[in-house]
Amino acid sequence: MGMFDTIKDKIYCPYCGKLSEENEYQTKDLSCSLDGWTISDIIQFVQPNIVNKITIYNECSNCKKWIEIVLDIKRNVKHFMGKK
Repeated sequence: MGMFDTIKDKIYCPYCGKLSEENEYQTKDLSCSLDGWTISDIIQFVQPNIVNKITIYNECSNCKKWIEIVLDIKRNVKHFMGKK
């Protein structure tokens, strides 16, 4: 266990399709200093030439499956990682 940052976003679970009640996801792809970010903060303040992809993860509050999503900062796209 170590330090991480928190990303707040409303994400629909790719497994059950429901909006997860838990809207905080963790990442180790930023400063890992327990900072809190929103997706719009990242797009506005993180320079794509330094960090262009960020993986966020958490458990779905509905179906309890593990969710990992890659945020592509350059293209402003979310990619689900995992099996359906």
